[in-house]
Amino acid sequence: MKSKIRRIYVPLSFAFLIFCVLLPLRGSSQDFRFKHITSNDGLSQNAVLAITQDGDGFMWFGTKDGLNKYDGYSFAVYQNVPNDPGTIDSNYITALFTDSRGNLWVGTDHGLLNRYDKQNDNFQRISLPFSNSDGRNNYEIKDIAEGKNGTIWVGTRD
Repeated sequence: MKSKIRRIYVPLSFAFLIFCVLLPLRGSSQDFRFKHITSNDGLSQNAVLAITQDGDGFMWFGTKDGLNKYDGYSFAVYQNVPNDPGTIDSNYITALFTDSRGNLWVGTDHGLLNRYDKQNDNFQRISLPFSNSDGRNNYEIKDIAEGKNGTIWVGTRD
């Protein structure tokens, strides 16, 4: 039996279109560079438990010893100051989240939610519903998310 060879001709305009679509994809790969940042570089503690980036491009790192704002060159460290309600409620940061409006939310092991006030460079503490009779939430915040309508959801341990 004799086999027939089929030749497929692709119009030049179609080949040019495919070339134009695929060419940008070849150059779209990005070179990623990683820099290892430690307490020697100004990080308050090496155990980073949460990371987020805000709308201004700052990187925020939550550690066991404070919240760290990184501008690519240096750190600003935010820690609890006893009897100062404008500071985060605990140095043990367990969750970070940047919402669609650009607000930074900070969860801690004490079970309080902290919202960063960028204009005043301080924090508003938000108490969650009580988890027991002693008048405070004893469950550390494990996750923070935003619902479709802008509602902030907080996940706690247990």
